[in-house]
Amino acid sequence: MPDPVLTGASDPPPAGWTGRERLAIVALLLALVGLAALRMGTRRADAARNPLDLDVLVLHVAGLSADAATAEELARDLRFDPADMQVWSNAFAQGTDPTRSARCALAGDLVRDLSDPPTDRDLPVRLGAEGWRTLLVDDSGALSAQVGDGFSVVAPIERAEDAAPALAAHWQTGDPAPRFAFVHLGFGHEPLHADTTEAHVLAERYRLRLRRVREAIRSVAAAAETERPQLVVLLGAAGLERGEHPEAPELPWDAQLHVPLLMGLRNAAGLPPGAFATLVQGADLAPTVLDVLDLRPRPERADVSRAGISLEPHLHGWNAAPVHEDIALFGTAHVAVRSPRWKLIAPIDPPLRPRQEGSRLYALSEDPGEQNDLLANGEAGPVAERLFERLRWRFGVPGPRDPENTAQAP
Repeated sequence: MPDPVLTGASDPPPAGWTGRERLAIVALLLALVGLAALRMGTRRADAARNPLDLDVLVLHVAGLSADAATAEELARDLRFDPADMQVWSNAFAQGTDPTRSARCALAGDLVRDLSDPPTDRDLPVRLGAEGWRTLLVDDSGALSAQVGDGFSVVAPIERAEDAAPALAAHWQTGDPAPRFAFVHLGFGHEPLHADTTEAHVLAERYRLRLRRVREAIRSVAAAAETERPQLVVLLGAAGLERGEHPEAPELPWDAQLHVPLLMGLRNAAGLPPGAFATLVQGADLAPTVLDVLDLRPRPERADVSRAGISLEPHLHGWNAAPVHEDIALFGTAHVAVRSPRWKLIAPIDPPLRPRQEGSRLYALSEDPGEQNDLLANGEAGPVAERLFERLRWRFGVPGPRDPENTAQAP
């Protein structure tokens, strides 16, 4: 016998959704789409790969040429297992002056006028605005004078050997805020060739300098090690002239500008190790650090007007295409443009205008030591013309309203 129907019971609801329910579902879907669009514009889809409040330590070390030590040796100097680091074997400092190279690395662009103050796009200023405590350790004085206002704390030191205690004094604190330290070791900008061009004398001086360089790296890396997640970067600044070009040691030769670049995570995971041979430069540092920390929105990441390009797509294996087709380099009174196969070095007219007359061209695949100037006995051909146009594009042509000693950006 069927169960009796209770008096007053309602009829079952009609099949399907009511109009009010449909409106609620549409509103929820629109909200989800809006949240997804906001996330895509501000964070990468895999931003959780590594912590976003990393401490960051950058060692910018002059005199550290690419052949100074193997990547494995430098990784151990940094207190890393070599298998845990990313290594760039075709990296170049931005110029023969370590201070200019440091400025370019912090700006993520070519710094034409060293008297210009840091801008709100410079790495320490940007990190400071996002809550990082920023520290500059500088043994030269010149870098502190130029960009010190962009850091929370400046620790000037007289010798590179003093860098570790200066860093530890500000690094080992109980402050929960993430920290950024840029340790610039120029070793007093002491040239090796000031009083001699004898190759054997320069080689011995370089051996002794390199011992100091690696001891300084080891002591700074030890002073910075904590239990917090940490991104560590080692970038060589200008190397040292060792007699390869005694007639023109101040030019931007590869022997000085080819430097090591290593980076890795300590007490964190998210950057798969790898070795990369694509052409990169010091100005790539700032956008790379900002992207690892997920601090650049999508429109800024798509901006290609600046010289620096983020290496993060390579770090994660998202992109295997070349980072740069060519890079621009500074000398004392010359600028250069370098591709994987060619290099053009051009003198400059004030304020910073490349001059085609007197330029030098080298075929790097056949002449890696840059000994055979292809323009010495002939006129410029299509390769030299194309490279010179790249120099003009990169450094621009000064206009009447540009400040003195600057060139208009492209």
